[in-house]
Amino acid sequence: MKSRIAYGLIAVALFFAAPLAAQSESADSLALGRKYTMWFYDGEADSLWAIMDSASKGRVGSQEAIENMMDQLYEQLGEEVAVVSETASLGEDGVLEYRRLAEFDTAPERVVWIWRIGEDGQIVGASIRPESQAPPVD
Repeated sequence: MKSRIAYGLIAVALFFAAPLAAQSESADSLALGRKYTMWFYDGEADSLWAIMDSASKGRVGSQEAIENMMDQLYEQLGEEVAVVSETASLGEDGVLEYRRLAEFDTAPERVVWIWRIGEDGQIVGASIRPESQAPPVD
C-alpha cells in the first residue's frame, strides 16, 4: 500500500514538474502558497487552471486532469491533519517557491507540497511527494 501511495504521488508530481528555486520569505508569499493549496483541497481546479502558465498547462493537460489529481490525492492520503512547516523563498530566477510539509490522516509518511509561483502570481510548477522523496531545498 505504501508503494502505491508513493507512486501515485510521484505521478502527481510529474504532472506539475518544473525546476526548483531558493531564498526570502514573507507573509504574503506564505499566504499565496496556502491559497493555492486550499484551492487544490477544495476542488477549485478551475481557479488553479486559470492561473497556470502555458508550460504548466501543457504538462498537466487539462482542468479535468487537475480534478483527477485532486481525487487521487484524497483517495490515497485522506485529509490534511497538520501543517508541520511552511517556507517561501525567492530564487535568483525570480520564482517564488512555497513548501509545505504536512501530515495526512491515512498517509504512511508526511508529504511535501511545492508550489512554484512567477512574479505575476502564475503557477509555473508544482509537486506533491512523500517527504522521503522530496527534492532538497536549494
